[in-house]
Amino acid sequence: MAFNMKEDLEEGHFDSDGNFIFDKKETEIKDAWLDNIDWANVKAEAGDQWHQKNEEDNSTTKILGNSELKHIYTKIASMLKSNETIERALARFGKEKGLSAAEERRKRWAAKKAGKEYVNEKNFAVKELTGLTDTLVSNGEMEAYQYTLEKVQFMIQELESKAVDVLDMFSNEAPTCSNRGESKKTDGTAKPTNNAVVWEYKLSNDDGAEIIGPVSSEEMMKLQGEGKFENGGWARKKGMQTFYTIARLDFEIYI
Repeated sequence: MAFNMKEDLEEGHFDSDGNFIFDKKETEIKDAWLDNIDWANVKAEAGDQWHQKNEEDNSTTKILGNSELKHIYTKIASMLKSNETIERALARFGKEKGLSAAEERRKRWAAKKAGKEYVNEKNFAVKELTGLTDTLVSNGEMEAYQYTLEKVQFMIQELESKAVDVLDMFSNEAPTCSNRGESKKTDGTAKPTNNAVVWEYKLSNDDGAEIIGPVSSEEMMKLQGEGKFENGGWARKKGMQTFYTIARLDFEIYI
């Protein structure tokens, strides 16, 4: 093929050393296949699945509940040694001598005869511990790989302590509106009837925040439905010490 200097110079230029440099095109390179796709048709055929997928992609990472966290911490604790971080445990699993080829074949054959799937315990331990720790990182615990056995055990105890507090909060011996509490004002709503569960709430979690109440469960549910606590709210049964995030409370069960 003949050399065409004019056409080549339209695509690039020569530098001082005589090397040919292709110039970047300013025009956008389009994919003809993508251009021919009728996206309206694709959406119509996908139906609800299209919207479900979009909702999944746009949703934020799920915040783990205390029971889920305790399960994860307990599993992790069972895999760590004293004063060992998760990171070091993973390194330990990686250094451990695996099965010989003959031993692995025997185990695979035994699992097959038993109708079970063969699991390489060493690889499984690494995969499981990594998965559990990554879940904590996704939950906002950015230093999770540096957790030691003792740290994990402490966090388990903390969760168990919180669970006891919650059980105390929701016990049947809760104070009623006749009890004297620390509330500073009411919000002008109707007073609850005797022997009904009543609440105190505040709109800030600061120690000096104004405490409002007593308020009936019905009124709390109404305020919640009206968006009163969209920017945050904390409540407790009258007479209790600890406030809890209102978003996690179901007032309907007390009506």
